Amino acid sequence: MDSNDGVNSMLLDWRFDGFPGRVLWVDLTRGTTESRDIPHDWLIESMGGKGLATRLLVEWDTT
Repeated sequence: MDSNDGVNSMLLDWRFDGFPGRVLWVDLTRGTTESRDIPHDWLIESMGGKGLATRLLVEWDTT
């Protein structure tokens, strides 16, 4: 028996059940949350990951 069998079975069962194209915006100052749609062109231009995170911070940062 391989020592990684438990990990491998967990990885096989894992799947992403998120909300593609959406982000949860949390305002800690006001204590509010809202679900926002990410503009489709941002998704295409950034190809996800760090590029998208940077775009969200630059465009939506309120400070």
